[in-house]
Amino acid sequence: MEPASIVKINKFDPLTMELPEKIMLPARLYLPNIRLKLYDLSMGGIIPGAALTSDAQVFCLDIGTEEDAGTEFEIGKFMEFVRVTLPTLVEMHRIAQAEFNKKALLD
Repeated sequence: MEPASIVKINKFDPLTMELPEKIMLPARLYLPNIRLKLYDLSMGGIIPGAALTSDAQVFCLDIGTEEDAGTEFEIGKFMEFVRVTLPTLVEMHRIAQAEFNKKALLD
């Protein structure tokens, strides 16, 4: 199901978002990017301290169903949804970042 609206949370603290003028369902809510550590193995191995980093979009939430298609999600109600779910979203993001910090993506 393709989203009718895209909303992005750029940062949690302070909460910074990109919102369209109207949020139509189904909507897709993107969480902030995760920082990935990348190592270049083309030079014969990992060079200590030579990690490159990149940001990656890892999480998004689809809001609404096909039956909701074309329904407007009022901005006030959407912001209340974000306020109520924010602690869970922050914790999901924190856990994912911690897991990615333990690993490196190897080329």
